[in-house]
Amino acid sequence: MLNHIHYLTLGESTPLEIFQQSSLASIRLRICPSIKAMLANQWMVTTGDKIIDSPQKIVVAKIGAYDVQKRSKQWLEQIESHKSRGAKIYLDYTDHHLGFESVMSDFYRQVVVLVDKAVVPSKGMQKNLSNFFQETIDIVEDPIEITTQEIQFAKSINGPITLLWFGHSSNIEYLLKFIKTGFEAEDSLRIIILSNQAGINIFTQEKIESCAKIEYQLAIWSPQLMLHAATKADACIIPGNALDPRKSGASSNRLVTAFALGLPVAADHLDSYLEFSKFYTDLRGSEFRRLIQNPSEFHSRASLAQSEVVPRFSIAKSEVAWSKALL
Repeated sequence: MLNHIHYLTLGESTPLEIFQQSSLASIRLRICPSIKAMLANQWMVTTGDKIIDSPQKIVVAKIGAYDVQKRSKQWLEQIESHKSRGAKIYLDYTDHHLGFESVMSDFYRQVVVLVDKAVVPSKGMQKNLSNFFQETIDIVEDPIEITTQEIQFAKSINGPITLLWFGHSSNIEYLLKFIKTGFEAEDSLRIIILSNQAGINIFTQEKIESCAKIEYQLAIWSPQLMLHAATKADACIIPGNALDPRKSGASSNRLVTAFALGLPVAADHLDSYLEFSKFYTDLRGSEFRRLIQNPSEFHSRASLAQSEVVPRFSIAKSEVAWSKALL
């Protein structure tokens, strides 16, 4: 009989090829490499809200906010039933819903007592979860989903500097706050903003105030569009808030992706970014002024990051890490 693993995910059973096109990073960057790893080890893989047959292992993916009360009850009942029959339960814990109150917090409070092993994207999240879960917590870092691009030399010789920002709608508020306070009156620039539809809606509905002269270009994020936007940009910015419990334990994925795009990067010091601080510019420091005046001065950092940091975050290495975590 084939070894069988089931991934509890939103909706019907979904083929890997469809998951790889998902708009959810938690699916593309975590569940997909995990599934590929298990298939490579000759496991039968099933997915979806309904656990199929009697798998030996069950991976609980991010439940998401959609219809969460109904789905939470369905997931928990199935997990309890299969655990009682000997299934091992694994939790992929990517957002610290136990550390702040959200529509998903109640599910995580209930599921964590049923879990045999947890998997998290960062040391910070490992520390966060260890306050609520005393079993093994493995770290599997988020891989990047693009190939390394050549260093993007300055495009804005005869025009305003162009900054690239990309991220989920949950990060838009940090960008809006930075725009209000992060520039000076003499600054003239363009910001390319790539997000999901919800993020674009939040941005366009906000009354944006800045002392600088800023032109905005907005579009729906996709890997292909992000690569194209990088060829039009001079640098990448990643505003955040290290004190926001919603971002506590967040992965380094956006920072490493920006390195791979071949752009100088200015970012806030999130916990998972700190080990890479020599490769990017402090968004709140004096160096940021130099960056937006002369991005080419910082190309050497981008180049160094591509050789020293980016290779660690390959899809292949993620698959190996998932194999070790689940087998």
